[in-house]
Amino acid sequence: MSLYIDAHEKLAASELEDFCEYAELVDRLMHEHAGQHRSHVFATLESLTKAERVSYALDNFDQYEKLTDRFPNLQHASLLVLGYSLAESQLVSISRRVLSASGLGLTLKDLAGDSPLQKARKCLTKIGRFDLAEETWLDLDAYRQLRNAVAHSGGHFPDDQVPPVVAKLMARNSAITYTNHEGIALEIGYLSHLVGTLKDLQKSVFQEWRRRLTGAA
Repeated sequence: MSLYIDAHEKLAASELEDFCEYAELVDRLMHEHAGQHRSHVFATLESLTKAERVSYALDNFDQYEKLTDRFPNLQHASLLVLGYSLAESQLVSISRRVLSASGLGLTLKDLAGDSPLQKARKCLTKIGRFDLAEETWLDLDAYRQLRNAVAHSGGHFPDDQVPPVVAKLMARNSAITYTNHEGIALEIGYLSHLVGTLKDLQKSVFQEWRRRLTGAA
């Protein structure tokens, strides 16, 4: 089992490194092409007939600047979906291994929780008895809810009510904002906190896994 944990930790770390490199590449390319994108948007808007512009304006209050920000924000949102999904998949994989080793005959589907993250937390803290920081779970749950809003609701929360755990994260990370009209807006700076959360989680989970394996107090 010890060799398995070592291998799993190395692979998990390499996945996170790949994600960071990909995020840096995407952001760099976005900045390099920002001027081209802006010019393209302006040219397209100018090509509309007066009637088309009037028709568009009836349902959209965007200024040109907001239009040119839309695509970068979608790129940043896609990185959020990717980063959170990476963390969730790693936790689910570890949880399945912990459940298998427990001899209880349970699967993640048998555990209480409305999401894979909640089920993984139940498994690791209750069955695996991993001692993991509450703040890390809360931050990860905030990113889960942000991911869900981006992936399923066009970046909006139900009734435009920001969940308390997300509001607390936003209070500490000015790169994440929310308005009723535009929904979630992400500056690339939010990624440093997301990556930091994922690194802290990886470190804690594998430390606890080894501790439980050796029977250390």
